[in-house]
Amino acid sequence: MALKWHELTSGREYIISHDKNIHKNKIYKGIFIGSHESRGSRLIPIEKRRYGEKYETVISWYSLFSINDETKFFFEDDIYYDLEKIRDTAENARRQMEQRSLNIILKRIVNEEFQW
Repeated sequence: MALKWHELTSGREYIISHDKNIHKNKIYKGIFIGSHESRGSRLIPIEKRRYGEKYETVISWYSLFSINDETKFFFEDDIYYDLEKIRDTAENARRQMEQRSLNIILKRIVNEEFQW
């Protein structure tokens, strides 16, 4: 049910959960604005260097969200949940539970298998 950052749609509301940083287990709710690319460089470990290279280019993506009229960014390794899909799934589960309960009650009253 969790989504990857590249599956997000602009203008939709999502739940964002941090998993691997200092804000672990903190949950946010916001509207997705868009994704942006960030470039940087990092030192290559000595045992992996080839042809005298010391640095490699690192490309990372981050997602911009509007949360309480503030713009915040989240990274590609954060966990994203679609709020609309969660609501739809809960509504369908509730409807099915009500139908099963009604069938059980009618079966007891009529004393035979009853289906709508």
